Amino acid sequence: MTEPSRDTIADLMNVIRNEDGAASASERAKALSALGLEIQKDPGSLRVTQAAMQLMDVIRHSTDAAFSTRAIFLLDQLQMVSSVPLLIDMSLADGIPIFDAGQLQELESVRLRSAAIAALGKIRDERALIPLMSLLNDAQLNYRIRMAAAESLGRMGNEHALQSLMTILEDDQEQSVYLRESSAKALGMLGDLRAMESLISVFNSKKGIRSKFDFLKERVVQSIGKLMQGNQGEDEVVQSVLDALQDDAPSIRLAAIEALIDMEDDRWLPVIEERVFDSDDMVAQGAISAVYELGGESALQALLNNEKLPKFLREDVLDYLSLDESLDDDEDACDEEDGDED
Repeated sequence: MTEPSRDTIADLMNVIRNEDGAASASERAKALSALGLEIQKDPGSLRVTQAAMQLMDVIRHSTDAAFSTRAIFLLDQLQMVSSVPLLIDMSLADGIPIFDAGQLQELESVRLRSAAIAALGKIRDERALIPLMSLLNDAQLNYRIRMAAAESLGRMGNEHALQSLMTILEDDQEQSVYLRESSAKALGMLGDLRAMESLISVFNSKKGIRSKFDFLKERVVQSIGKLMQGNQGEDEVVQSVLDALQDDAPSIRLAAIEALIDMEDDRWLPVIEERVFDSDDMVAQGAISAVYELGGESALQALLNNEKLPKFLREDVLDYLSLDESLDDDEDACDEEDGDED
């Protein structure tokens, strides 16, 4: 891995700090992009760490929202534990001059805070748990900030977020369906089976309702699949997924197919095969993928024998079979090499 140049990083940081005020906003933005490329060369190097520490100080005192947001995206790549205090302050808009000045447009503030919240979710430091919970539960905040907090809590995987996420998911009075969608997604990421009852309850309560609840139901079904990954599931869980397989919305039928793949239970191969002939092409192609995952080559060969299989799906099946053949060839080649070494 190529080590970043000390001189290059120093020059870029001089532009980014802009202590003499000579650099324009576009020049500082370009310097940030260039610093990102330098960081990719060796993100763990001492020079990069030193530059990141300097960048944190620049962010803390910056009055340029667009610059600060870009800079946080760069810090996001590094996922440094030392950046957690700054990111918490940015998330809460606490003690940061750019917020205290009161000159930020709401959208600028939301973007900046959401970037910091997302970075905290990737670092997964326990110090961020309570601040993120407070953001999630603050009904007065912009829903986008609360959505970012929900997903970051899901990434952190801490069980203390479970009840708050379930409460928001189940709340029919919550004005933002997008926040409920993010909560459903977060519950899937959290991986706690205690969320299953809430997920099933919400799906059943919205069964047959179209339009604005389609994506919520899709998120719910996806999370059910994630929670049941590698497990057969109880009857009520499986029935909810099978019901989703018959939903009017193609996106929900596709989510149900993916959930059945996650369950890794080949008992449901026949009902998946029915969706190969779905009226929606994306659902039909998803079903082909599921047949491959759960039934393997023999199940795909059986599909080829069906004269009603559309041409474009027949080509998909042949592609999967070719993939299997190439993998077999690779394994044979490896076995031959091992034999030669012996």
